[in-house]
Amino acid sequence: MEINLIIIFIMLIMCISMFAYTISRYKKCPPGKILVVYGQTGGAPKYITNGVIFILPIIQNYTYLDLAPMAIDIVLKNALSLDNTRIDISFMVTIAISNDPGVIDNAVERILGQNQEAIQSMAKDIILGQSRLIIAQTNPNDLKKNLDKFISLIFQNVDYELKKLGLKLINININSIIDEGGKRLI
Repeated sequence: MEINLIIIFIMLIMCISMFAYTISRYKKCPPGKILVVYGQTGGAPKYITNGVIFILPIIQNYTYLDLAPMAIDIVLKNALSLDNTRIDISFMVTIAISNDPGVIDNAVERILGQNQEAIQSMAKDIILGQSRLIIAQTNPNDLKKNLDKFISLIFQNVDYELKKLGLKLINININSIIDEGGKRLI
């Protein structure tokens, strides 16, 4: 009789342990994050932006991508404009990991596991390059007259390129635009 109670007690403990372990493998995705499951997923990593997913023990693992916005200070020196005038431009951009379904795949593939500094560095290089291209096609006098058009061009070009990394451009704030003579255009 005592042995039967001990066996029942051991079985009960094992069942409770297995249930607790199974429950622990269910992961919730909190707001502002993307939960990415990798390992044996039947192809590319799976992801969810809200809800719950079961992570198979041993053969799968998970991590998160943070959707929090990141502010990047951009200072572009000596950018050559359309009329060969050197321009210094200073602006602030706000970016974030995109939660658009097609673009998330790029984020999972290209920036999963990268720290925030690395992501900002990659984004900054893209922003500087695209800004130089747009300034090269712009006359400095047009900058002053059509600042909205200039910002719109930067927004379109930069956002397009950032999507290749899985990022999106949220905002641009121009601080100053100064020509090579020190004249403040904006």
